Amino acid sequence: MLVCARAVITTKKSGLWTDGRYFIQAAKELAVGEVELYKTGLPESISIEEFLLQEFPNRGKIAFDGNNTSVAEYENLIKKLPNFEFITDVDYVGEIWNEEGRPASPDSKVYIFDEKYAGESTSDRLARLRAMMKERGIDYHFIGSLDDIAYVLNIRANDVQCNPVVISYLLVSDKACNLYIDKSKLSEEVANYLKENNVCIKPYEVIGRDVSDIEARKTLYLEPRKTNVAVYSSIARGVNIVTGTNLTSLMKCHKNEIEIKNTKNAYIKDGVALVRFLNWLETGIPTGTITEMIASEKLLEFRKQQDLFIEDSFESISAYGANASMPHYKPSHENPVKVEPRGLYLIDSGGHYLDGTTDITRTIAVGKLKEEEMTDVDTILESIGRRRGCLVSGGVVDFDKARRIILQDYRNTKLGVITLDQVDEEPYYPEDVEESHNG
Repeated sequence: MLVCARAVITTKKSGLWTDGRYFIQAAKELAVGEVELYKTGLPESISIEEFLLQEFPNRGKIAFDGNNTSVAEYENLIKKLPNFEFITDVDYVGEIWNEEGRPASPDSKVYIFDEKYAGESTSDRLARLRAMMKERGIDYHFIGSLDDIAYVLNIRANDVQCNPVVISYLLVSDKACNLYIDKSKLSEEVANYLKENNVCIKPYEVIGRDVSDIEARKTLYLEPRKTNVAVYSSIARGVNIVTGTNLTSLMKCHKNEIEIKNTKNAYIKDGVALVRFLNWLETGIPTGTITEMIASEKLLEFRKQQDLFIEDSFESISAYGANASMPHYKPSHENPVKVEPRGLYLIDSGGHYLDGTTDITRTIAVGKLKEEEMTDVDTILESIGRRRGCLVSGGVVDFDKARRIILQDYRNTKLGVITLDQVDEEPYYPEDVEESHNG
């Protein structure tokens, strides 16, 4: 599955734009066909706007589905393509998609995120949000980001893989809090819970109507990157629109004591699962039976044994040898890669627990290393940088940022307790102690 990409289709040409994380995958999937790959961020590649100006030097007409395009993206297009006409209320792809092949809409059930994990009640969070709105002179706050909605209402679901959220919108004022959602996703318990917190449940489809009903001269606050064009276009004239980061996102930045405690607990449990996995890996690799996919599934199994585990926090990157250099590499049973007792193996994974979410990366020497694997600092830095979010334009690694992260981890003892004292060259193994592999 290809994500983080944009496609442009004209009457004569088709192109796909994606960044360095997906160059290899996109090239493979587009090898057959007429769609050309444009590598975002590379000097030799042109942007979507440059492509359109090349194809239509005077002016053109661009159509897209406003439900799937953010206001920020739309405003960028308007700025760079001032002579173009934009149509934002069509979904041509949806019209031609075979109904039998189109995935069904997510239908997961909403569940309550208990206060013992959140550390704050829904009513208190809404009160805190309204206090921030009042301080800034905001009458209405539209929230279109699913994680923010889940946070402020203390609800969770499974509408998005590896993300415990539910497809919905939220519109908050000083007197009302409207949740726009498919009501079939709400049990009687959840519906009553929301009602008790003065949350009004409305059909998902009426958000545009309600936004259009906001009175003139009232102030509506929203985040352009997390608001789609369809909702934005519904805002009536005369409404004062103020943009910025969702206030709920700012609220999330400050963790309460319970959230901090629970996060630590989650990482302790995840650490137990990881230690058991590493022991299993060390024992199993010499047998020649472990593949990248088998290893990924085994780590998930160990996580499932931990209390309050929900699911992976993202698709695990289980990569052996050269595969570890591929951003967002995904193993599979269809193309099994055996983890041999030599070289390097990388595992980048995490887990969702009710009390916290984890994200860990480990590069493991699974056997004898080549000289360059032990001495090529740049290769190691590049691998770390790719896994720790140090990518810049074109998928290039920012080595300075990677170095700072390593130094910070060293100072905070995240790499373990490290001594610079001289030690014996030969390790000490007590003769009367049996080798132990405790999980």
